[in-house]
Amino acid sequence: MAITSDESIAFSNISATTAAFNLQGGTYSLVISALFGTGNVALQALAIDGSTFVAVGSAITTNSIVTFTLPPGQYRLQINGNTTVVFADLTRSPA
Repeated sequence: MAITSDESIAFSNISATTAAFNLQGGTYSLVISALFGTGNVALQALAIDGSTFVAVGSAITTNSIVTFTLPPGQYRLQINGNTTVVFADLTRSPA
């Protein structure tokens, strides 16, 4: 039997902060590549006030895979500085 993910969101060739998206919660891997320059990419969660986004972990400054354990909620990828050509895939790991 194949192991598959039941949730994934991908962004191709972006250079601006994404709109908010919903996640079910659990363990997620973010695979990211970009032209970082002096900027970075940060995963952010919507706070309980419903309007403030807060950082989840450290800002990402190199092509990498980063793993997060996240509660259900709304998230976004914030693109900072002169970071461009961002390709990102955030996928929930199978339980």
